[in-house]
Amino acid sequence: SQAFYMVGTIEAAVEKAKSQGAAILAGGHRLDDSAHAVGFYMAPTLIADVDRSSEISECELFGPVACKDYNK
Repeated sequence: SQAFYMVGTIEAAVEKAKSQGAAILAGGHRLDDSAHAVGFYMAPTLIADVDRSSEISECELFGPVACKDYNK
């Protein structure tokens, strides 16, 4: 489904930012507890130490992801 694809895209972008040195301050994962068992939910995510030229700072994820403390 499209929702499954979108959550996967968000997860991949967060992991890529992390591998490039960004710090995940909150969230960064799927919500899979009983309250979110049906559907595709991502925890609100805050990322710091992000390079301005990185993919996560330039693309529109359409998900609960925010970046702060940009480098350069």
